[in-house]
Amino acid sequence: MAMKVSTTATFALLQIGTAAVSAFTSPSINSVIRSPSIHLRSSPSATASTITDADEEEWDVVVVGSGVGGLSAAAMCARYGLKTICVEAHDAPGGVAHSFVRRASSSPNRPFVFDSGPSLLSGMSSKGTNPLRQVLDAVGTADDIDWVTYDGWMVHDTAFPMDDSRSSFRLTTGSDGTWEDAIEAKAGVDSRREFTKFKKKMMSSGGLSESSALLPPMALRGDFGALFTMGSYVFKFLTIGLQGTLLTGPFTECMNLYGLNDRFNRQWFDYLAFALSGLDAAHTQAAPVAYTMIDLHKDGAVLDYPKGGMDSMIQALVNGLEMKRDNVESGELRLKSRVERFVLNEVKNKATCTGVVLENGTVLKARRGVICNAPLWNMAKLLEDSITNPLDLSVAAAVNDVRSQANEMEMTGSFMHLHLGIPNDGLPAHLDC
Repeated sequence: MAMKVSTTATFALLQIGTAAVSAFTSPSINSVIRSPSIHLRSSPSATASTITDADEEEWDVVVVGSGVGGLSAAAMCARYGLKTICVEAHDAPGGVAHSFVRRASSSPNRPFVFDSGPSLLSGMSSKGTNPLRQVLDAVGTADDIDWVTYDGWMVHDTAFPMDDSRSSFRLTTGSDGTWEDAIEAKAGVDSRREFTKFKKKMMSSGGLSESSALLPPMALRGDFGALFTMGSYVFKFLTIGLQGTLLTGPFTECMNLYGLNDRFNRQWFDYLAFALSGLDAAHTQAAPVAYTMIDLHKDGAVLDYPKGGMDSMIQALVNGLEMKRDNVESGELRLKSRVERFVLNEVKNKATCTGVVLENGTVLKARRGVICNAPLWNMAKLLEDSITNPLDLSVAAAVNDVRSQANEMEMTGSFMHLHLGIPNDGLPAHLDC
């Protein structure tokens, strides 16, 4: 299986799903707008209703965007009793993680299902520290997904002709040295030696990889409630110590600190960082990369894939949002519902967001807050278009702050996915793609 990458997280790790708990940040899980103040953390087919006539509705929480982060946030809010709606401009949920179907004339009754973005997952097939898995467990839909596990993938290097042994190699998960064997065959014994030394330091007891997994994202929050959720993790938090600075900085600082200078290995971690964030190691936070090293190199490590494609995982999040629960009103996903503007006001010299206005004129009021899962650049433009009174200085200042964050955030360069549908008739069962 060739690795596909996108501007959002490809591994379901720290970035994916953390909008639900307002912890950790990434370009793909951008912002939380809360009432009474604008608080910014630059952070499956479903049946959904569509309102055609202008209307006004009351909700506790309005979530803009049905990417993995938005759906995680919406499902968690619904799980804990908040009347929640998630609005999506597209005709399918999932953001860049949605799937699509194409039919070939040669086999019209056997459609091909393609993942538009993330496809390489880890830590999802069983309970553990993966944040997205924790979201699915919390909302009660983890068992809706059937997982296929596998232990590696092929990498094809187009810098070499196909008849050169260096043109392809297999990366195998686990701790038995097979991964290191592949590095040596591809790049030489010095590359293997540097990688082994680096991995040992990163994954040592009390090392950066272990530290990155000490605090469950569900325990992290941005209000005084953190005093309660973090209470049982104080000791673990203290053990991280100064390593917290490294984990929140770029992963290149870890490579520099531990002397990983080999060209092949640095390119590999650029590749891995890009799979996580859409950016190279110099622009990717160290925590998710360090965490990923555990998922790839621990004893018995496997990769996960949901049967039916990523659409199955998205549908599980939608089910968590729309699930009927005792004494709790189920949430709603509303597709083809583009947000035209936020409802911004100034209250006691503080900027507030009290809802959104859809393109069809429907006003969705939010008693508790609005969560935005749109890309930061899109959100900045939408906020600017939402200013109705230039004299509301606190609103203008808050919007300008978002615009500054958007301008400072580096956008991933363009790239192309080529999707090929190959019928499995006649293919050997043991084929390793």
